[in-house]
Amino acid sequence: MALSCQNLRVEAKNLTEQKGWVRKELKVLTTQRGTYVQMTSHGNADVIASSGMPICNAPTPVGVLPPPLELRLEVTQVNGELQVRWNTVTGAKSYLLEFAEIPTSGGGDLTWVQARLGGKLSYLAQGLIPGRRYAFRVAAVGGSTGSSAWSPVEERMAA
Repeated sequence: MALSCQNLRVEAKNLTEQKGWVRKELKVLTTQRGTYVQMTSHGNADVIASSGMPICNAPTPVGVLPPPLELRLEVTQVNGELQVRWNTVTGAKSYLLEFAEIPTSGGGDLTWVQARLGGKLSYLAQGLIPGRRYAFRVAAVGGSTGSSAWSPVEERMAA
């Protein structure tokens, strides 16, 4: 009985591997066919329809992106660190995060420094001076204007 169960397990594993290989091969062939139809049809809907492939709508421009919302600054358990998070913006390709140290004397313009440009929705600000206040802002990159307006500025003291 144990031998037949072992044989069935091996057979099931082999069949699963074969299924995975067949799926990969089917995906490659379907992609090749789609690419061929796309290149030879030159966008002609009748030619595409005659291939048996579905006709997709032309891509539409994203438009103006709104600024990211809910910028959050959280103190970590490590001195000189702040965890920065924000919400996703539909259509954004990446995000630009900037920060500035708020002068202790108050007043004056802030000197913004780029902290991160990338697709993640968070950033660990390290090397901050404990007891000093920092301001952060983020913009979504993409859309018809290249980037959104800046998010509302959030401030926090580094611990």
